[in-house]
Amino acid sequence: MTITKEEARDCFPEDEDPRAGIHDGDLREDFPDAEGEEEFNGHATNGTRTNGSGGAYNEAKPKPEPLTFCDIGQWAQHEPPPREWSVLDRFPLRNVSLISGEGSVGKSILLTQLGAAHCLGRDWLETLPEPGDFLYLNAEDEADEIHRRCAAIASHYNASLADLQGHLHILALAGQDAVLGYPDRNGLIKPTPLFDRLKQAACNIKPKLIGLDTSADIFSGNEIDRTQVRQFIGLLRSMAIAANAAVIVATHPSLTGITTGSGLSGSTAWHNSVRARAYMRAVKTDDGTEPDKDLRQIEFMKSNYGRVADAVTLRWKAGAFILEPKAGSLEKLAADAKVEDLFLKLLDRFNGQGRNVSEKTGTAYAPAIFAGESEAKAAKVSKAALTDAMGRLFTANRIHLEPYGFPSRGTFKLVSGPKP
Repeated sequence: MTITKEEARDCFPEDEDPRAGIHDGDLREDFPDAEGEEEFNGHATNGTRTNGSGGAYNEAKPKPEPLTFCDIGQWAQHEPPPREWSVLDRFPLRNVSLISGEGSVGKSILLTQLGAAHCLGRDWLETLPEPGDFLYLNAEDEADEIHRRCAAIASHYNASLADLQGHLHILALAGQDAVLGYPDRNGLIKPTPLFDRLKQAACNIKPKLIGLDTSADIFSGNEIDRTQVRQFIGLLRSMAIAANAAVIVATHPSLTGITTGSGLSGSTAWHNSVRARAYMRAVKTDDGTEPDKDLRQIEFMKSNYGRVADAVTLRWKAGAFILEPKAGSLEKLAADAKVEDLFLKLLDRFNGQGRNVSEKTGTAYAPAIFAGESEAKAAKVSKAALTDAMGRLFTANRIHLEPYGFPSRGTFKLVSGPKP
């Protein structure tokens, strides 16, 4: 227990203050401030203050708060709640994920493109992110550069920057202190004032996605210290839970991470502490050459709550990434086109009958409903194939979401045709 100057004063009447005539330097020797067991009038305190005669003052320790256990009885009364995703089977809500990639590979563009997909309700790498806002802290690029990127991405989605207004929230902190977590003198990771401000903003905005770019700028601890890394990820998760959002951190791999193909840097706690992780890299041949400078591959290395997805090949085009058709498969392209035509045929029929379907998983999920139709059964087209077709149709802007019902409900249905 530490005896402070104020506590020492309380132990004596004013006219018997033992500090009278003693300099501060002497006082520190008689009443040390160091942590651990201290002595007062020659008696070890061991957490109990003593009086001058060696008797102990009674200091009742506060009763600890009881632990709160999960109520299994309540659980037994209803089904578990469905898992919530930012991007289905890729990035869960209320959790932290990583996207790693070498410098200049385009991970910041890909992360911004994902954020725009959330804002616009559009596709991203064969998936349909949940519609919602995007809060983005970028510590590498100035506002003008991010402006250029966002304009190109909006154009890719046949939208404008005005369509993103009110939904895209960007902090451009290049050249500024962007640290969110730092180690104190005991090596424990503590939040910075910037973290507190960002967390408050996230709670106010309620985005679906919070992007943090990059880990080297926002974490000032030791990246190879497992305990510090886990504490920092825990700090970020507190923000994800408070805002009911997904947090994705962009990070750079080490030379070993590049060589081994793991895409990691520092302690394995980076991989173990997050719930999902993706690695983006250039497409290279076995001898290390890069035949096409515009090709990228993103591999989903971890997904705690869903299946680990196949690697996706991308092409950088006009400031955004588009899906690259898989090589050598004219037959597959023809088969995909038939499934897409079937999807559009069924979609038009359902809308003509007033039977609204959705891109979201649930009772109105279009691929699941369409897979049960006689045409799909006759052609042996599965739900998975229809899901893939829906993603391609979104990418090609051949289907879009249209609001219906009361505006306050914010409900959308799938319709064919390009987005107006």
